Amino acid sequence: MIQISKYEHWDFHRHPHLLCGGDSGSGKSRFLYGLIDRLLDVTSEENIYVADAKFEELEEVARDILRLPNVSASTDDIMDIVSHVLTEMRRRHSEKLRNEAPLFLIVDEYMALRLKLKKEPFIELEDNLKEIILLGRSVNVHIVIAMQRVDSKSIDLSIRDNMAIRIGFGNLSAENFKMLFKESRNEHEIENKNFGEGYVKIGGEEVRSFTAPRVWLSADEKPPAKKKWSPLQRKKA
Repeated sequence: MIQISKYEHWDFHRHPHLLCGGDSGSGKSRFLYGLIDRLLDVTSEENIYVADAKFEELEEVARDILRLPNVSASTDDIMDIVSHVLTEMRRRHSEKLRNEAPLFLIVDEYMALRLKLKKEPFIELEDNLKEIILLGRSVNVHIVIAMQRVDSKSIDLSIRDNMAIRIGFGNLSAENFKMLFKESRNEHEIENKNFGEGYVKIGGEEVRSFTAPRVWLSADEKPPAKKKWSPLQRKKA
């Protein structure tokens, strides 16, 4: 179990797999930085796999600041990472290893990955992710997916609907809110949210407001006044 905000914890054994949605600039990436840092409290660097489909800051943060060895931004390498996680999950199943250290696969900008891959490789990727989502929990293998829209054109519904914790950042439209949380709200019922703020739904619990822990990347970045931000510490090589 890890703390993902001041009030929320992610019990990934009970609620496997996390889906994160929100427009560009809403705070998804900063949430992922802090999340990965917390994951390092419960597992080793070798058990965290990061796929950055847009080859943006996440790849640099994961590799250069958090010192993770399994980070990829190219489509071929991302395919290899997902395949490796699937193979490890199958190994754990075949050897009945239910108490192994947690393993996490983090895929950022999922829709960008879909656009970059040709049809057949993407079908293979989705099939691999489906198998991990359906069977990973029992052997402590978990997936985190971040993307802007979570409609059926962007992500297979069997993947989306089997993710037990959902977080939406920024000013969500009524349509995106419904697709993410499977709950209808009118536009006026959805609050305007600032950077790093949004909503969360954990398992069968009600949707509630969510504020991600603030993280900053270097001494050159100054945290906002009256906000308690935590630095991402450079891990030992």
